[in-house]
Amino acid sequence: MTGLRPGTRYRYQVLIRRLSPPLVPFYTVESLSAGAEFSTAPSSGSFVFLVYGDNRDRDADHAAVIAAMSKEHPDFVLQTGDMVSRASNEAQWRRYFATAAPILARAPIYPTLGNHELRGELSASHFFRLFALPGPVPPKRRPVYYVFRFGNALFVSLDANSPHDGGQASWLEHQLQKAETNPTIRHVFVFMHQPPFAVGSYCGSQRLLNRIVPILSRHRIRAVFAGHEHAYQHLERQQVRYFITGGGGAPLYPRRKSCNPADDQSLWLFRAEHHYLRVEVNGDAAVLTAGKGVQVITTDHLRAVTNDPRLMARIAAIHALSDIHAMGAKPQVALAQIILPRLSDSLAARTLAEIMEAAAAVFVNEGADVVGGHTSFGSELTIGFTVTGLADRVQSKGGAQPGDALMLTKPLGSGTVLAAEMAMAKVKDAFV
Repeated sequence: MTGLRPGTRYRYQVLIRRLSPPLVPFYTVESLSAGAEFSTAPSSGSFVFLVYGDNRDRDADHAAVIAAMSKEHPDFVLQTGDMVSRASNEAQWRRYFATAAPILARAPIYPTLGNHELRGELSASHFFRLFALPGPVPPKRRPVYYVFRFGNALFVSLDANSPHDGGQASWLEHQLQKAETNPTIRHVFVFMHQPPFAVGSYCGSQRLLNRIVPILSRHRIRAVFAGHEHAYQHLERQQVRYFITGGGGAPLYPRRKSCNPADDQSLWLFRAEHHYLRVEVNGDAAVLTAGKGVQVITTDHLRAVTNDPRLMARIAAIHALSDIHAMGAKPQVALAQIILPRLSDSLAARTLAEIMEAAAAVFVNEGADVVGGHTSFGSELTIGFTVTGLADRVQSKGGAQPGDALMLTKPLGSGTVLAAEMAMAKVKDAFV
């Protein structure tokens, strides 16, 4: 189609005609679709896109996710792969398009190649026949990678089934270097199927970690989206955010406890549920929403007020959790930041073990896990925790007025004493 204006919504119908009978110059209408709408890319301003994947052949669960997505009215959709269970099965592809029709009728979809798109046909013939990918036709079909612009953002699709391919790696480096010299590109989003970091059934891909991750870490990437793991996971490594969105309908995976240290230390949030991601881009800001609820994060650090490391760990953990509870959120995961005083190696190891054991007991009791952290040495003991939580809506401490009632859900604790101590420290001869 030509002559379309940017940032404009168009209504359309698809008409299928056949010439009938032979040698008679008129057409007979064979099929007419219901009316639908789509929007062209804006030349400026905000836009919304959705990300999801791994529906396979679970049509009922897939349909529920699609129904929720359809209410968002996105400008386009990123699909992170595994749209069918077996690529050579034509019936499964027909079921995919029938199930996804409510969203596909309104917004273009940009797929990345999953391992199930190769099951039964390593040539990915259905994938290439059914999707028109952006850009020029590559000289060879595999690996499948491409790039496209939308508004002030660049989107890069990679073939994580071929992480060792030198051509793909060189192409990725070139695209990211060009993006950094283009002032009109304010965001770069990368999407692929297998994730380099994960804590589900498969853990992260060591092959991607060796070849692709160093390239991503050298450049300004807003976010990396992946699938393969049937859950929602938020991980961060070397200042790059990784979001796994494999909740499109396939059977859900539990969290695995025995992945590589790089996987475990990168995790911020894990939720085994069907979902999709919504990303709104507005100028230099990009806001991501994952399914229901809002993810919150807080960090608190305390200098030691007692010589008992176990007691101090409990105080710091409860203090860090208090902000999560105050926002009406349920704690998810915690990262520890600990400064130990100068000690012998054996005493430092024992002190750290006592701190982590005491803190873990507090977080586990609240339904959260301590997934990693950082330790250094300094002049005195300092214990801090960064904690994430999930809330239906964020409750703010702002807006209180004189005369409002304050309802306490538990006795006043260490936070009140510490706040009073900091306030009274400014008063000469004060005693707390």
